Amino acid sequence: MSEHQSKHSRVRLRAHPVGDLSERLPLRRALPLVAVETLGLAVLATAYWLLDARTMTTGPLLVPLAVTFVLIVAAPKGRAARPLRVLLAYVFAAGVGLAIASLPGPQLPALIASVFATLLLMHLSGVFHAPAVAVTVVAVITDYTFHDALISFAQLMPLTVLTLALAWLSNRALGDSTYPERWW
Repeated sequence: MSEHQSKHSRVRLRAHPVGDLSERLPLRRALPLVAVETLGLAVLATAYWLLDARTMTTGPLLVPLAVTFVLIVAAPKGRAARPLRVLLAYVFAAGVGLAIASLPGPQLPALIASVFATLLLMHLSGVFHAPAVAVTVVAVITDYTFHDALISFAQLMPLTVLTLALAWLSNRALGDSTYPERWW
């Protein structure tokens, strides 16, 4: 077998790349991808469990991280998968959402204001990451106190870093040694 044929054969066995998230994958590509995604989500769920987040106010804020993880593993080449952009998007979303949620006042205007501010910050800085917007929404609709907001922010940021590390490891396990192609 020639070197070109050998490279081509290896590429076909990898679960990556998924060019379009709505494309149908053959079973030989879908199974390893889904297995790695499921394993990564199991690790995230274990971290939530160990933090006892399922019974705390932080629990709902962690759901977007699961979506982020799957998105990065399934489509690691996209701009929304770049680690520093994801991290900053979560900083903006959590900071704005939790700050506004801890203020007194009616929820609906607070929700609109927090989503507006979060999206504006993301778009102006070039770090749009849709799953992070859910953090802002959840923070406001669950009516966080200032104390809850501080605890939640302190837990959410390390879990965001854990999510990115798991995505990096998952991409390596799937044969993608180039993730991230760019950090920003």
